[in-house]
This record gives sequence, C-alpha cells and structure tokens, in this order.
Amino acid sequence: MLQNVVKSFPSVKMGDLNVNLQHGWAFQPNPVSIDYSKDYFEKYIKYENSKIGKDLNNFRCEIAQKYASSILDIGIGSGTFLKQLTVDKAGFDINPFGVEWLKNNNLFYNPYLNSELPFGCLTFWDVIEHIAEPYELFKRIKKGTYLITSIPIFDSIEKVHLSKHYKPNEHLYYFTTKGFVTMMGKYEFDLYEIRSDETRIGRDNILTFVFRR
Repeated sequence: MLQNVVKSFPSVKMGDLNVNLQHGWAFQPNPVSIDYSKDYFEKYIKYENSKIGKDLNNFRCEIAQKYASSILDIGIGSGTFLKQLTVDKAGFDINPFGVEWLKNNNLFYNPYLNSELPFGCLTFWDVIEHIAEPYELFKRIKKGTYLITSIPIFDSIEKVHLSKHYKPNEHLYYFTTKGFVTMMGKYEFDLYEIRSDETRIGRDNILTFVFRR
C-alpha cells in the first residue's frame, strides 16, 4: 500500500497547491502547523445549540449507530457527537482542550499507540482534510471496520481557491467526489454510501461517505 496516495501521483502547481486534474484532488505541499487551541474548541461549543448544529449531530449519530456498536471519533470538536452517542465510544484529538475534555470524561483513546484498532467504526467529521498523513491512521484500521466521514467536496478541483473551504495550513487536502473515493479505494476501503444530508441541513458542499475496509 502506498504511504501517501495523493502525494505519490504526478501533480501540477497551482498557487500554493499541487493539483492532480486526472484524479480530482489537490494538496498543500508545505503547510505551516496551526494552533488548535481554546478558541478552536470554544468555537464548536457555540455551534452545539444552534438548529444546524443539532440537526447535524442528530444525523451523524443516526448514521454512525446504524453501522456500528463501538465508535472511535477522530477530531472531536467540542465533544458534541460523543455526548449524544448511546453506543460504546471513545475519542481522540490533538487540541489540548479536546484532550482534556476526553480525559475528564474517561473517553480518551490514542489510536497511534495500537497497530490494530478495536472499534467497529471510526468517524472523521470534517477531519480527514486536516490530517497531514492520514495513512498513519488508516493502516491501523482492521478489516471489516467502517469509516464514516463528512468532507468538503469540489465540483472542479481547479476552483479550490475560490471556495470558502480553501483554508491554507488548516485544510491540507481537497477532493472531488471521484478523487476522494479513488483515494480511499487505494487505501483498501470500499464505498457503501454517499449522503448529502449535511448540505441539505445548510452546509456548503459537504458530503458524507461511508466506507468499509
């Protein structure tokens, strides 16, 4: 398996991004680490009780619990998703305020310390595009495990710079639907379904993908 599928294929330079037009993906080759801090954590707390926030979380809990009875949430925001889940659950984050919340609630689990993860499903809500080396997590997901993610999707990969989802040093990867499904296939994940619920709820061009390894 290729260690970083997106970066292993030829690309052309478009501003600060390397773009593969054939596959439909782009990446930022030289990101500067941003600070996921208290302000970032509290931003998600403010979303919790909004109508969109509640509708999003209801959908995410419904689809995740449809597929698995044990869930590891990667990148927890403020923990909203984990609070509502009624199955066995744990979470991981790199934001120290997220880590503190997880530990205070006995939910912290570091996936990087294990070669194979004992969960039926991993969720990545607006997270995969932030992870510099997603392979390092994907390779730990055992056969039969589900992966569910919501992610910004672009109709044209050449127009990333015009989108509200273009966020240098925060969003490190950008995909068309074809590009994202192709990448995940190369990491040995089979597509089960694609949902547009988050876009209908009020978000801009966000799709939810369910894969199984």
